[in-house]
Amino acid sequence: MTDEHIENTIRQVLADKFDVSMDDIKPETHISHELGADSLDMIEVIIEVENQLNIIFPDDDELNTVVTPGQLVNYVLKVKNR
Repeated sequence: MTDEHIENTIRQVLADKFDVSMDDIKPETHISHELGADSLDMIEVIIEVENQLNIIFPDDDELNTVVTPGQLVNYVLKVKNR
């Protein structure tokens, strides 16, 4: 699983969830403010990313600070490398 694969998977999950083009999903896009995600949407995104990438995120507070696709990519990389 490459960094590019992780980024593209996250962008695709977000694009599908919020019915936007992948081109509109940038690393700095604010998932709540720019895509309109609420807390339930974020849970659904996290679950879908876990399923797509075949990983399980630990139950920690760090995931609650993720607000952009770029931060989510970095979090996935951190979890993957544990």
